[in-house]
Amino acid sequence: KDDRMYITRNGVMTEYCYHVQNGEKYCRFGVYPPKVDPMAEGFDYTEHWCFRLDGDTMQFLVIADPAKYKEGPVTFAAPKNSGLYLANFKRAK
Repeated sequence: KDDRMYITRNGVMTEYCYHVQNGEKYCRFGVYPPKVDPMAEGFDYTEHWCFRLDGDTMQFLVIADPAKYKEGPVTFAAPKNSGLYLANFKRAK
């Protein structure tokens, strides 16, 4: 919680800092660059990601295209042209 993570996209590794907020039905990652002071005036997260466990599956919802995304309730669905990306990771047995 409240630490750093590294994500690789298209062979490029990027470092992020994050805060985790626990919700009733899912958790939210607030993601920001490591050199940003979260206590500074006007601070805002670069991205918001949501995740939840659904049985033996972890669902991870990301705003992949902010230009297409229209804010609304979190439904863990990514309809075509929504700007959302939904990844499902099933636990191996």
